[in-house]
Amino acid sequence: MSCRGVCNRYKPEWEAGKPRYTDNSCRCTVCETWLDTIKGTTNFRCNCCNGKVRVLARTGRYRRIRRQ
Repeated sequence: MSCRGVCNRYKPEWEAGKPRYTDNSCRCTVCETWLDTIKGTTNFRCNCCNGKVRVLARTGRYRRIRRQ
């Protein structure tokens, strides 16, 4: 699993004031980039490196925001 550099095609469109983990964004830890879950992932795996993507925040504060 290594980044092939095509993940730049799958970057999400950000809205001001919205948390990072929304319904259409996730984070690939291998590529170290944010992806659009609809275009950039397949079965919770990155289309670039095939690594697992993170769809929930790691800290409790942002997890609570996501659950609301």
